[in-house]
Amino acid sequence: MEIDVRNLICPQPLIRVKKHLDTGDCGAFDIIFSDNTEGNIAVENVSRFLRKNNREFTAADEPGIKRIRVSAGNGAIAVREPEPTSCSAFQTENGIMTAVIKSDVIGSDEKELGRILMHSFLRTLPEAMSEKNRAVFLNSGVKLAVVDSEFLSDLEGLEKKGFELYVCGTCLDYFSLKPLLKVGKVSNMMEIVTLIKESGSVICLT
Repeated sequence: MEIDVRNLICPQPLIRVKKHLDTGDCGAFDIIFSDNTEGNIAVENVSRFLRKNNREFTAADEPGIKRIRVSAGNGAIAVREPEPTSCSAFQTENGIMTAVIKSDVIGSDEKELGRILMHSFLRTLPEAMSEKNRAVFLNSGVKLAVVDSEFLSDLEGLEKKGFELYVCGTCLDYFSLKPLLKVGKVSNMMEIVTLIKESGSVICLT
């Protein structure tokens, strides 16, 4: 069986794959992607999704396409209903921490002060280390992760300390910044919601 997601914009390829797995079909199948930038991003997103759901697969480039070949598995993925969250910090026994950054400065009154505070926050964040750490960048927060950003060294420091950085692809497209992404992985809203839902603690900056 083949799932053809060529020319689909993220997160549609990931949604198509998830819907197939939700049917409970345990058989092997192939996923066909476009051989372009959007295809590369979709391959990365789908690959992370398959790994998180313990599905074995191989990825390969073929003439004019990219292909992921998924091995036979154990059935549908487990889906939990999302729990309501807010932008206040919350914590459970889960050891995963996620920082949600929605702006390129902290606060809205004094931009220069906001820049200084953002530098301080990113450099201090590793002090809150848990078992696994992620940072999600939304809205103008994606500007922190692109070429010529003054925050690149801070973000590279987070990666060295074990943080996974996820950057909203829709937001990058809105600001025409996707080709300039320097640090982190291009992500989509489905993955971001899942990351927040499965976190034990969330820090949300506006």
